[in-house]
Amino acid sequence: MIAWMLPPGSPLRRRALVIGGWTILALGVVISPVPGPGGIPLILLGGAILLRNSPASRRSFVRLKRRRPQWFGWLERLRRRRRP
Repeated sequence: MIAWMLPPGSPLRRRALVIGGWTILALGVVISPVPGPGGIPLILLGGAILLRNSPASRRSFVRLKRRRPQWFGWLERLRRRRRP
């Protein structure tokens, strides 16, 4: 079943999205050695899906952000940027 067809907040939907996020992330890692930027957008998309739907991934990301703030300064600048 397709994840977005399930009701929001459903545990089955969340599980499907987490599995999809890991799949997209793994596909990005596999594709990354191929010339061109093909793997980078897939890795970012898979990571974004995981961060939105997996509390464990979100906790790990926050922990890493606190330990290494210099790695994520660009991300914070993007997040705080105001759009006209």
